[in-house]
Order: sequence, then C-alpha cells, then structure tokens
Amino acid sequence: MSFIAVVSMVRNEADVIESFVRHNLGWADRLYVAVHESSDETLSILQALQGDGLPIVLSEVKGAAQLQSEVVTMLMRQAVAEGAAFVVPLDADEFLLPDGGSNPSQSLGNFCRTIFTAMDEGKVYAAAWVRYVPKSGQGFLLSRRAHREKWPEKLTKIILGAEAVRAAELEISQGNHLVLLPGLEGERQKVVPEALKGVHIAHYPWRSEEQAAKKAAVGWLGNVAKYTRYTRIANQWRDGYRELMKGRSLQPEPLRHPVKAPRLPGSEVVRLCYTPDYDRENLLELVMRAAEQMAEECAEFRAMLLRQTVSLLMLYKGHTELFAKTLASALADDYPAKEYIVLAPEVSPEDEAALVELLEQQPVESISLLSGPTAWSLLPESLKGEFVQWLPEGFVMQPDRLIKMVSALSAQEELSLMLAAVEEGEYLDDKIMRQEVFDIDMGKEIFMPGDGSQAAQSIWDANQCFPGGLASAIFRKRQLEALQWPPAKDWQEGEGKELLASLLAGHAYGYIAEPLLKVEISR
Repeated sequence: MSFIAVVSMVRNEADVIESFVRHNLGWADRLYVAVHESSDETLSILQALQGDGLPIVLSEVKGAAQLQSEVVTMLMRQAVAEGAAFVVPLDADEFLLPDGGSNPSQSLGNFCRTIFTAMDEGKVYAAAWVRYVPKSGQGFLLSRRAHREKWPEKLTKIILGAEAVRAAELEISQGNHLVLLPGLEGERQKVVPEALKGVHIAHYPWRSEEQAAKKAAVGWLGNVAKYTRYTRIANQWRDGYRELMKGRSLQPEPLRHPVKAPRLPGSEVVRLCYTPDYDRENLLELVMRAAEQMAEECAEFRAMLLRQTVSLLMLYKGHTELFAKTLASALADDYPAKEYIVLAPEVSPEDEAALVELLEQQPVESISLLSGPTAWSLLPESLKGEFVQWLPEGFVMQPDRLIKMVSALSAQEELSLMLAAVEEGEYLDDKIMRQEVFDIDMGKEIFMPGDGSQAAQSIWDANQCFPGGLASAIFRKRQLEALQWPPAKDWQEGEGKELLASLLAGHAYGYIAEPLLKVEISR
C-alpha cells in the first residue's frame, strides 16, 4: 500500500526533534531520519519514539561534512522503493501547516493529509516556506505563542511524487529547496515545480540563543568540510559563526512583516515524553567535538593517500552463510587499498566448488583462494599487504574499521597493533559469562595506549583475551615475519589468543573503545 513519507537529516536537534516527529506523523505515514553525528540526545529520543511503535526508519551518517543533499536524496529513493506515493523532505525545525485562510474544520493532520489526495504522483511541487519565531518556553513547539512572517520566503520547499522520482534520476539540493536532474555533459538542471496551495512549511530556525549559536557554529563547520569556506550555501550559518568569533551573542533575524501566528487547534494537548528540559551541552564542547572530528578526517585522508595495503585474511570452515557475511563486510569497508585472501584448508571438493562460485560473483577483480592441505604453507608468499586483518567466518567489520585503525598505525610507527572493541550482543555476553575476555572499562575515553608485554602476560596468566581475539587487531606483516610465520593452530585455537599474545609481546599497541567488529554466532 502506498504511503506518504517524510525524509530528513538531523544533527543536535534534541530541543525540537520530538515536536517534529509528533506533529509530522499526524499527517505522514512514515519518517525516514538520518542522524548526522549528533552529540546531544537527538538519537536517543528518536530511538525511544521508535521503541514506542512510531513508524520511524532510523539511520546514522558519519563524517564532518554536511552531506544533506546526498543523504536526503538517498532517503527519498529508499522511501519510493518501499512504496511511498509522495516524499516530503523536511528539516527538524520544519512543520507542514495549513495556510492561515484555510481554517480547517478537521484536525490539522487530516487537513494536511487531504491535500495529497488531489496531487499527482508524476509531479514535483513547491510548498511556501514561512519563517516563525516562537516565544521562549518548554513543551510542544507548536503550542507556544509565536509571530510569523506575513509573506513566504522567496525560496520554497519541494515535495516529490513517486512517479516523478522513478521517471528520472532526480536529486534533492542542499537545503531541500530544489529538485535537480542530470543534464548534458553532467550539468544538472532544475526541475520546475508546480505551486502547492492550501499548506505551507512553517520554519522555526530560532528557538533560543543557545540553540541558534550551536546550530551556526557546528553547521558552518560542516558546511566548510563539504564546500570549503568559500561558498554561498548556508550564509546564515557563516554570519552567525563570524559573530560568535567576535564574542558577540546572536539575535533572531527580525521579521520583515510580523503577524501573530494563529493558535493551532489541538496543539495544547500534545505532550512530550523525551525532550530534555535544558540543554546539557555547551557551545565550546560542541565546537571542539566538530573540530576534533575534522582533524581526524584530515589524518584519515592522509592515510588513504598513502594507500598502504591491508591484507584481509578470511578463514572458511564450512559455514557458508557466516562466511558470506564476513566477505560482504570486507568488500564493503571504505578503505581503498585492500587485498582479499580466503583460507580454506579443510574444504571438501563439493564445498570448494560452491565457494569458488561465491567468490566469482563478487564485484572485485581478484580474491585469492588458498585451499586444501597446502593452504597455510602458501600464505607467506601470498600475503602482500603492509597490514593484516584476520577474519574467521562470522566476524563482521564495520565499514569504517580499517580507515580508523590504519590511519592510526600509519601515522605512529611506535604502535605495532591497533585493537578495537566488539559490538555488544550474544557473542560478547557469552564470553563475559564464561570469563574468557578482559573486563575493559575505559569510562568516557575512546582510546587507550597500552604496553603489549603486560597485555601478553595477562593473556598467558589469566587465560583471557581481548574480545574478538586475534580478529580484534590489525597488525603489521613484518611481525609475522619476525615470528617466522606462526603455525595454523596459533591463528585458530582460542580465537588466536596465542598468536595475539606473541604479536603484543615487546610492542606498544592502541585500543579503540568504539565497537568496530561484530561477531555472528552459528545456530
């Protein structure tokens, strides 16, 4: 059954996100929300609302750059592929409302929804965009008294019919103001939309001085990360950022023709359950987080330019479904210089044929298969990468695992290994219950340097290991050479903890608290 979808990318919108969800789900059937590097409660509020049964499809966007156009376009295509008849791109501070003269006799949600019944799925529409300034306060945003601009902005907001999206490779512009389609020689052309009557998009960019300052500071840094600072996109963030640099407080832009916004019937009964009463993060903390993230991405970019190869060494033991997940994660990882090697020392002729067929279906030029009794003996001459990642079947990497770990290793010669945490779940719960893994409590720290000799001794003395064992680490090939290429049992027994201890001994290592590895359990 077709439905109406809202798509949105949000960042640090804890003060308004619940109001956004509760109002816009009054007329839309489903929300697709991508949370971009939020450090406040935005994600947890959305997860709580999703847990209450509200139709919210959640995803997360990593990286400093404000890739709104790309992300919202992706969400639009996802919504259409899943059956949406119309897609409405909105920011978290935007609400679809009836025009002042409409005076609906039915509920706000039902009135807004009836507008879509007269719309054509083959068209793109432009909705008026009107700025609102609310009084300070708490609770549901639309229940506050507010003034609004009498006339809409020159810019509009677009609404897309599914047939129009399917008919061409439509893209949504930054800011959700335009719909673009490919033109001659790659030059994109604007789609001319049809004006939509009866409703408008209410825009609440200013809700408090603290909120506006954080939006300007973090938003402008994200804009610079995408476009450089020499851009005309989101000038309001640039201007606010400049004022903050001068030590000045921000003020709301005066309405040119202010009028009282009508009280919205029913808004006074909407109750918020998860919105915090106060803002828990200060401006300096947010800006420093964003600056650290941008600096980290610079380091990762340098590592990508070096293109030091990582050998992904995947062990096949007969569980094809688990192995396929491991292989898929290796292929999906973002790092650009990878070598794929599959070890299948105990594979039967029948399974080997199926394995070869699986490998040939993958979208890469070459995956080396070392099979049969000679597999381990062929490894030294087959493994060419500077770094090694061991992946038994069922071990699944996060897409950004390699670049995070390789960038740290390539920039710090004194580190021989990088290890990272394992995602919580049945595997980790079982290991903790059996007391087979270290209890690593780093508090709020995201990185811990360590003495490898101490860690190795703990592995030998306590018969415990890092969660994930050898697969939790990326290490240098030269360490295998120094150990004269350890035997197969050291790689496999006890999740390779004997080999991991040997690699750690006498070397420095780093441990990342972020879970960059997941372990699937065979059933």
